[in-house]
Amino acid sequence: MTIRKVLKNVLKSVDKIIVVAEAGDALTAMKIIEEGFEGIVVIDINSTNLDGIKTIRQIKRIRPALPVIVISFQSDMRYMQESFKAGASGFVLKERAYEDLPEAIRSVADQTNYISIDLVP
Repeated sequence: MTIRKVLKNVLKSVDKIIVVAEAGDALTAMKIIEEGFEGIVVIDINSTNLDGIKTIRQIKRIRPALPVIVISFQSDMRYMQESFKAGASGFVLKERAYEDLPEAIRSVADQTNYISIDLVP
């Protein structure tokens, strides 16, 4: 089972969070967004087809108000900083995604940025 499927199952069990679309790669995600997706985008910074930072920029260019949460294996602060510069509203480490993603979604829905606890100085 892919991490996407596992996270989808985790999110389905969380009250008030509904998974309305999913994509296996950045190009498919961009198509869904261009078609009018409403909600919060959760993107793997290492997604296939497109560079994660460039994908965030493209999303924000097309839909500036659409919140984006990044999931990454990278705990390097540069990736987090670049993600936020590109327009991300949240940054979650993959190793903490099961614990952090529901809270990140709630925070971003309340218009508060979110950073995985392991990255907070």
